Amino acid sequence: TSCLSLAHDLVTAGASVADVVFDVLVAREFYQDGRLGFFTASVCVFLVAQAAYSFLFAAAYAGHRSPGQRLLVFALTFPLAQAIPLFAWLESLEVPCLLRAMRRLGLRPSVDGRARAAANDGDSLWLAFRAKYASHSGFLAEAVVEAMPQCALQSVAALIAGELSALNLISILLSVGVI
Repeated sequence: TSCLSLAHDLVTAGASVADVVFDVLVAREFYQDGRLGFFTASVCVFLVAQAAYSFLFAAAYAGHRSPGQRLLVFALTFPLAQAIPLFAWLESLEVPCLLRAMRRLGLRPSVDGRARAAANDGDSLWLAFRAKYASHSGFLAEAVVEAMPQCALQSVAALIAGELSALNLISILLSVGVI
């Protein structure tokens, strides 16, 4: 079952990355076609997603820090925030060098919280569910704050244009798959 779980994780991560790449390509297509309203809306969705991912990162890994330090973590992660869902999954794999680097930076890896929970609650099914949720929390956030709005925006754009490009179709299908 661990092989199936890893395969599921890899498919989820791949679909999430592909969805973001195709959303960027569709936004570029909006810009090139002079559909600046749709381009602007797409950029706004990305900015809201950036903020949501940065907030998720600061809350999950720097929640023990002071408000000023959490704000700094938020600001520092904002430019790279599209990678946070993938980072959250990689961090859940408990790669020792990544965990050491996080601790050196003053961040608290999720494994530390799971260890405390395991000490307090011996229910292995519940702990497995919590671990899977933690590893996929970034992908869940991506589905809610990016995939759904981009899918809706691209669908409306296709309906208004009266046509659906291959790029737009692939992006919509990926977004639906991620959701």
